[in-house]
Amino acid sequence: TAAILIDSPVIPVWDVLNDQDKAPNYMKTLRSSKLLEEHEGYSLIQQQVKIGFHKVNYVVKHVPTPPSVIHFSRERGDMKEMNGFWRFIEVGGGEESKTLLIYRLSLKPDFPVPAFLIRKSLSDNLPDTLNSVRDEVLRIRKDS
Repeated sequence: TAAILIDSPVIPVWDVLNDQDKAPNYMKTLRSSKLLEEHEGYSLIQQQVKIGFHKVNYVVKHVPTPPSVIHFSRERGDMKEMNGFWRFIEVGGGEESKTLLIYRLSLKPDFPVPAFLIRKSLSDNLPDTLNSVRDEVLRIRKDS
């Protein structure tokens, strides 16, 4: 689990994380992300990530509850288990409000990897991912 305070109201942060097709443009470990199906209350998204030297393909169930949380879990693919959430908490109010973004990810690959490498990868990648989201939100807000 990791968190970051973003100098933006919740909705712009929500919009960035809900646009799965653009996520590979700013998340360096995410190689591809493609919407496969949309259903009432959830969508299925095919993604490819790089974990260490491995490229991992999977389909994730993306369950948004606007504007407070996005839950996700593995549906099928190269992971034995993968689940987590993005939680959006408004800090302050009005035009000057900020967003506390919390990211939780738990995973078990479907290939042999020592547990310490998974922990190391997560401890490196979670902050990088949060910083990438923050930078994308701020870039979009600056351009608009």
